[in-house]
Amino acid sequence: MFIRLSLMQLFNTSILISFFSLLAISSAGAETLNFRVFSYYTKVEVMPIGFVKAPASIIYEKRGLADIENGGIALFLARGSVKATPEVRTIDGYTLLTFEDGSTIIYDLDMKGAKSESTQQNYYTGTGKIIQGTGRFVGIQGEITINGQGLTEYNDETKGDAYFDVTANYSIPSK
Repeated sequence: MFIRLSLMQLFNTSILISFFSLLAISSAGAETLNFRVFSYYTKVEVMPIGFVKAPASIIYEKRGLADIENGGIALFLARGSVKATPEVRTIDGYTLLTFEDGSTIIYDLDMKGAKSESTQQNYYTGTGKIIQGTGRFVGIQGEITINGQGLTEYNDETKGDAYFDVTANYSIPSK
């Protein structure tokens, strides 16, 4: 009985040690990257639907800079589509961040936009998934959250200037 109990305790202790070791390893690689993107539209194609009131399908390209919270900048390029009604905009797309060392992160995004009654500009919220990286981000996996604000309307002069605060929670496998 004593030996059986000791073996059972040894087994349980081994399981607990293994569990906590795996937990420590999996959370050790978790990192957060915060940045603010300043962007504007460089290409826009609006296709009015026509058979219902006011909505449109929009294909877009945005360019700008991502100001990284802990220093540095990255070039920002986003391409996607918008389903727009007077009340809400649903945005799907992909974003490429190119860092100063040439490393990249690519994420997809799903956002909603609506006009603020107080500012008459659009505000945005969304999420996304990191799908690929190069250089120091090879093997990256993670999720993003996005909150943003339009600063100007899209027209020939202002090009729809906006900013977006992005938080990326990610991990990169050990090499």
